[in-house]
Amino acid sequence: MPFRVPQFTFLRRSTLWLGALSGLLQVTLFPKLSWSWLCWIALIPLLYAMARSRRASEAFWAGQLAGMAFFAGSCPWIYSTIQRYGGLSPALAGFVLFLFAMLMGLSQGVFAWLGYWLQRRGPAPWLTLAAWWTAVELLRTYLPMGGFPWNLLGYAEVNHAGFMLLAPIGGVYLLSFVIALVNSILADLLLQALDLVPRIRPRRTLITQGVLLFTILGFATFPYHPPSASVRPYEAVLVQPNVKLNEHWTAGHFQALLDNLRALSSVSGNNSQGQTSQGGHALVIWPEAPAPLEFDQQPQLALETEEIAGNEHVGLLFGETSFGPPETNGELAARNSAMYIRPSGMIGGRYDKQHLVPFGEYVPLPLWLQQLADIGKLVQGVGAFYPGSGSGVFPLNGHSFGVLICYESVFPSLARSAVMDGSNFLVNISDDGWYGNSSARWQSLAMTRVRAMENRRWILRDTNDGVTAVIDPYGRVRQQLPVGVNGVLHARFNMNGTRTLYTLLGDWPAYLCAIMSVFALLSCYFKSQARAARQENTQPEALA
Repeated sequence: MPFRVPQFTFLRRSTLWLGALSGLLQVTLFPKLSWSWLCWIALIPLLYAMARSRRASEAFWAGQLAGMAFFAGSCPWIYSTIQRYGGLSPALAGFVLFLFAMLMGLSQGVFAWLGYWLQRRGPAPWLTLAAWWTAVELLRTYLPMGGFPWNLLGYAEVNHAGFMLLAPIGGVYLLSFVIALVNSILADLLLQALDLVPRIRPRRTLITQGVLLFTILGFATFPYHPPSASVRPYEAVLVQPNVKLNEHWTAGHFQALLDNLRALSSVSGNNSQGQTSQGGHALVIWPEAPAPLEFDQQPQLALETEEIAGNEHVGLLFGETSFGPPETNGELAARNSAMYIRPSGMIGGRYDKQHLVPFGEYVPLPLWLQQLADIGKLVQGVGAFYPGSGSGVFPLNGHSFGVLICYESVFPSLARSAVMDGSNFLVNISDDGWYGNSSARWQSLAMTRVRAMENRRWILRDTNDGVTAVIDPYGRVRQQLPVGVNGVLHARFNMNGTRTLYTLLGDWPAYLCAIMSVFALLSCYFKSQARAARQENTQPEALA
């Protein structure tokens, strides 16, 4: 008699808990824990729960619980931010976090719901499930709330240089697909051992799975050491002013801020690393900050910034709030912007942030729900902003650089578009102070590092209170300021004009996975229709 693995019947009733376990395992993959090795098994409990589910709805709820556990556990800063700066009670802030987790958790719920059918009737389910996971990640990059591609699965291996060689080929979605594929293969082998698959896999399938596992896991542990990038002829001044979030802005406090920014921005006689081969500093950067900087409305700010750029002969980039159409209740729309002053002291242009932080810069809820218990005031500390449009690429001494404001660094397409528009390096200005001591600032840094890898560009990341850092084209943090200090970082970097395969083709793995998923789901549908037709034909024969 062949050996059979024991059937643990209690697991059959525990699909929800298996989903929650999968969600919690996903939480551990990202900062502050960063237990990246768990990424290769984090989805197995959910895939197992889907196979043990009696119906698609049961699989959906396992996936929904996995998604809720993941988003609530990896984004707890939403609670602390809106409770501290939105003036909400702890209970109401917890309710908003619950709504957020429930809404975003739908992505894994939908994955499990349709994945239930792919497991049973889809072609090569261990492959199509990985493609379907990647397609769902692409979907949540754009839906809901304008997209929230935070902590995609591919970011888990950011510290493993060998595996991250895939980033300039297919971006974070290729990384996600490969990790999901390993999870899917391991889950499929487990289900075969437990005799829970609808049909035995042929030997060639088992060989293919074994070869893929050996290749991927071998590649993931490949001890690759990127080039040292010792030649860094350009310099920039990254100012970290450490502005308090609860500052009361009187005229005196505002002038003190300008004085501090100007002192930190001085490059004449303050080049601690000596003159570079290109003649010194090329750019001074001020971060996005919780200060009422309004270039068009404040002549003193305009005068100070133009003098700094003109006197120091450097470009100056700084975050500000701008106003323009459309009007709401007689008031112009506010935008989170980056203003650029050329080395000549002339205005070089302005970029308005396109992707706003949900529950931070706007409320992604219907008006009736905002009015419920005065939820609409939860962004009172940062303001209700209007999204911008257009390119954020500016010229600098014969080169160009692209700007990403805060949360925009998590959107792969924005960094890619800036590089396609000619950027030789990227600048990310941010204010992560709203997140306090939570994991958010470190998660944001990790995702920004992947943008550097995808496009092989240096990224100068300037923040209000940390993490201010210089990231090289291989995602390594080459220089960094401590969190919570008032200081300046003299960044050394280089320009790059080459384009990676990812830069040229974009998110091609994700769209390929989406196409594969559509065909696989159509195959499931037609198989279901054929099965129903056969059953209808056999019933009259049985009656006869």
